[in-house]
Amino acid sequence: MKTKKQAILKGIIALTALTLTPSCKKNDTGGKAEVHVKVSNNGGPIYNSTLYVKFDAHHEPSAPTSDYDLKLQGSSSDNHIHVEDLRPGEYYLYAVGINTSTGKTVKGGTAVEIKWKDRKKTIEADISAAE
Repeated sequence: MKTKKQAILKGIIALTALTLTPSCKKNDTGGKAEVHVKVSNNGGPIYNSTLYVKFDAHHEPSAPTSDYDLKLQGSSSDNHIHVEDLRPGEYYLYAVGINTSTGKTVKGGTAVEIKWKDRKKTIEADISAAE
C-alpha cells in the first residue's frame, strides 16, 4: 500500500513540474523570426549605426547602451540592420549612429513585438534617430 501511495505522489509531482515549466521560450534567440530595422534622421539614412537589442522589454532601458542582450553593427553602405533568429516576444531596439551631414551623434529606439503567428516572418521596424 505504501508503494502505491509513493507512486501516486511521484506522479503528482511530475505532472506539477510539467505544468509549471514554460512550454515555449520567448524573448530570445533561437527562433525563425527576423526584424529588419531601418535607421534614419530627418528622413536621411544613418549608415554604420550600432543597434542594441533588449529582450523582454517594450520601453527603453535606463541605460540602453550598457543594459542590452544583443549588440549588432550596421553596414557602412546601408541604413538597415537585420536582427535574425528571434523567438516570439517583446524587444526594444535602440540605435546610435552619426549623421554624416552634421557630424553629430543621433540615437533613438522603438519597441517591437513578434507575435506567435509572425514567428517565421520578417518584421519591419523604423527608428527615427535624433540628436
